[in-house]
Amino acid sequence: MSLIRNDPFFAELSDFDSFFAPIIRRPHGNKEGGNVLGGHSSLFRPSLDVKEVDNGYLAQLNLPGLKKEDVDISLDKGVLNVKAAQKQENIQDNKGWHIRERHFGEFSRSWGVPPELTHEDIKASLNDGVLSLNYPKKEAEGAKKVTIN
Repeated sequence: MSLIRNDPFFAELSDFDSFFAPIIRRPHGNKEGGNVLGGHSSLFRPSLDVKEVDNGYLAQLNLPGLKKEDVDISLDKGVLNVKAAQKQENIQDNKGWHIRERHFGEFSRSWGVPPELTHEDIKASLNDGVLSLNYPKKEAEGAKKVTIN
């Protein structure tokens, strides 16, 4: 059985992809998986959406297959950080694979939030592979007047 790429645009770039794939994958520890240019990066980097809602913000990341125990969320000086690891199943041999495109490995996503935000302000949930983070809008405290005695 022969395999055909789904996107003919990237088929022309297969030689380029084959040349650069080991260079790009090596630092990230992923020597197997999808093509670098073929629409499937070997790097695990989930999509992120941040939307302003009535009372704050809603951030969502696609984390299919992850459990809440696999995800670490932290807040540091106005930067919200999400880290997780998608563990690869133990494969004893590489025989029999026709297509192998699922992503495995660690990732980290960070973005700015209101600097007045505290970790108690953030509400997180993980449902159907989507991590949702709700946090309020916080107004920066303006300059405060100092009275001269």
